[in-house]
Amino acid sequence: MWAINRKWMWVVLCVCCLTLHSYVAFAAVSPEEIKEIKRESSVALKGEVVKDRLIKDQSKGDLYKQDRVMTLSVQEITKGESKLSDPSTVDVFYRYIPTWQRNQYAGGKAMDIAVGDVIKIWLDPAAGKWESSSGGDTVEHIIYKENRSEPLKEPLSHRVQEKMSIDFFTENQAFFVIALLSIILVIVGFFGVQNKRS
Repeated sequence: MWAINRKWMWVVLCVCCLTLHSYVAFAAVSPEEIKEIKRESSVALKGEVVKDRLIKDQSKGDLYKQDRVMTLSVQEITKGESKLSDPSTVDVFYRYIPTWQRNQYAGGKAMDIAVGDVIKIWLDPAAGKWESSSGGDTVEHIIYKENRSEPLKEPLSHRVQEKMSIDFFTENQAFFVIALLSIILVIVGFFGVQNKRS
């Protein structure tokens, strides 16, 4: 009897593994935490993005990202003016992740920056450079430039792969359900035959 229960346990486990999609959930930063981060930041200012340039491409394999620096023409400083060496312009270093790949990264909000944007940003020093206190979570757009261009264009291979993986599985769900049920019936039938022989 234990052998039958054990076999059924393996069948159920296989079915669960095949049918359930597992996702690793990474909690975003809560609004209370963001308020606290903003409160503790060294500098808070409003400015226009007048330059945005590449520092280093950190892309590896199918994961694309870059270290970039934006230059802000400062319009208003609401906190920490004395900490800035030049209160008229500030270079802010950040990690850029393309919009077409943000679903493959977890964590807080990604930076979404383009020349022409006017933003309010909270800053902290990191290795002698200014960075957003908590990525895109501590950036508020006052003017969001339309017709933005991606510094990293989506490769055709990535676009095709994404389209195929989404379309193939959504359009063929009935096939996969029938195939899965057939496999389960074969396994159950096999165990039934084994039990009759023993």
